[in-house]
Amino acid sequence: MKQSASDSDWIIDALALRMHQHATRSLSQRLYHPLKEWVRQGKLTAGQRLPSSRHMSDALGVSRNTVLAATDRLLAEGLLVARQGAGLYVAQLPRVLDTETAPPPKAVHYSSRGRTLLALSKTLSNGYRAFSPGVPALDLFPEAQWQRLVRQHQRNADVAWMDYQTDGGLAALKVAISDYLRLSRAVRCQPEQVIITSKPSS
Repeated sequence: MKQSASDSDWIIDALALRMHQHATRSLSQRLYHPLKEWVRQGKLTAGQRLPSSRHMSDALGVSRNTVLAATDRLLAEGLLVARQGAGLYVAQLPRVLDTETAPPPKAVHYSSRGRTLLALSKTLSNGYRAFSPGVPALDLFPEAQWQRLVRQHQRNADVAWMDYQTDGGLAALKVAISDYLRLSRAVRCQPEQVIITSKPSS
């Protein structure tokens, strides 16, 4: 059954409300982030058609290239799919359980290398040695750039994100990595199986 325009007009209305938030972001980012959030939260369901880029640009008062920049990024991330001659639709994604309702994680068995990295990353001391996990080259740290990015994102960042993570990495990052591997590499893994290290393994 063909979807009527009114079925998706709420998307434009909701985007119009969000366009005035996060003024530090570009217009395409202000379109991209809400759409991504709604797909992941299930507010945009699998198979739901998005308004056309031309309709969105006219209704929101932005250029069509701005809309395309946002939707192309969602396409690249596998959150949307394009159907030739029919437009863009929300992709069928694996169900990711909410952390508040998810059952307790099963015991995860790490390799000997993984156990060693976790053990070494549990604590930090002043006696740094070369190639210590979790310790960057502090003398080469781009402090000015870091401060600029912190100021840009601190309004939305959770305070806990600024602290060291001792459970194999930031939980949200591990979820994002496992989602990426599942969608782009067809690798079945749970966030609990992902360990964030200071450098890629050789």
